Amino acid sequence: MNDATLMLRQIHPSFIKQGQITSQAFRPTIKDDKKLSVYDNDMITAKKAYEHYTKKLFHDMAKDLVEVGAMDEVTMRTVESLCLPEKKVFLPEDIRRIRTTNHLSQPVFALISAFILHQAGLNRTDFLDL
Repeated sequence: MNDATLMLRQIHPSFIKQGQITSQAFRPTIKDDKKLSVYDNDMITAKKAYEHYTKKLFHDMAKDLVEVGAMDEVTMRTVESLCLPEKKVFLPEDIRRIRTTNHLSQPVFALISAFILHQAGLNRTDFLDL
């Protein structure tokens, strides 16, 4: 981040009056723990920030509907599949670059990857034996 970095903020349409954003959009509330949520434009584009914001809200609302019995689990799985980010394909060179940039040996990188899969329920490796 530098002086030219744009900070992106999602705001409610009610914060726009006569085509102008009101100062309310940039005033944190007690509910916000006096902090503003923003996206760093050096790390994410405006389009990706918007997609993240809307998909997260959509997913959270669907979870609430399941909890109160207004939506079934099958529909929830459909919602979750819509909220998943596009799958990125990594070539071996990409993985090597990521590993070396982060100063990780191949075994450590593999262990981290396996643990992430395990946490996501995609791998049945027993980590108690490690």
